[in-house]
Amino acid sequence: MSNSFKELKKLFCVITVVAFMKINAQDPNLILTLVSLTTTQMNSITPPIGALIYNSTENAVFQYTGSWEQVPAGNTTWSTSGNSGTNPTNDFIGTTDGQDLVFRTNNLEAFRVSQTNQRVAINTTNPNAQLDILSTEVPLRIQPNATTPTGSLSGQMFVANDGLLYSYDAVRTKWLSVDRTMFGWGRNSANTTDEYLRQYNGAFSINNGWRMIRDGTITAITVQTDAAESCTIEIRKNDTTTIISSLTLTNEEGRHDNTINVDFDEGDFLQCYLNGTDIDFPQVLIEIAWRK
Repeated sequence: MSNSFKELKKLFCVITVVAFMKINAQDPNLILTLVSLTTTQMNSITPPIGALIYNSTENAVFQYTGSWEQVPAGNTTWSTSGNSGTNPTNDFIGTTDGQDLVFRTNNLEAFRVSQTNQRVAINTTNPNAQLDILSTEVPLRIQPNATTPTGSLSGQMFVANDGLLYSYDAVRTKWLSVDRTMFGWGRNSANTTDEYLRQYNGAFSINNGWRMIRDGTITAITVQTDAAESCTIEIRKNDTTTIISSLTLTNEEGRHDNTINVDFDEGDFLQCYLNGTDIDFPQVLIEIAWRK
């Protein structure tokens, strides 16, 4: 019998037969010892379907199913109790082809990650936004928080215990309400000179002002007149002459500034004073955001 025939016979025998098996009544573990072959040796034989070998080149078990396929082992599969030793660069749950990833509960689709731009879809199979929710129930809830979180990036959001939605403003470095409120003053006169402007109820703001119901921040001021004129609009508070914010017109009909960052406190009342001569029909608006 030639050596090549003996080697071939050996390969066929050891690839289809368990070389060692031990079943112990006290220890019911099944111990299998498989023949060890290199990749070159493995690819040179055609055993019966179902044959197993240990590939010493790949350090993995392979099964013959018409071609050699690696048998998953260790942490190459995802465990229902969690995995350890994973590498997020290489290990993931998902698809490698152009198919959506679908998650189910009770065999019903809970949500999917679309293969198109990785959009997340809940109750829809065709998301048209990065997060697309279709629901006859309340689609989203942010639970109110009595503690103001530490913000760091613009766009971060939370709902305070006052029920308002706040967004972190990284430029002004504070939490400001998404909702903005406008307060205004004006004067129906072509010769407005060095005086407090009137609130929209007609009262001069020298006598009172808009009382603030929460801590807040003035975020913008806009002024408009009826002619190219020069004046300074001064925002004051609490019957003092201290200027907390201002905007100056220089030979122009109007101007605005949306970069204002001036805080006030709950209970403060805001007033508006015009410093100028014969200003035509001045109108002033300030934008405020509530502050946390």
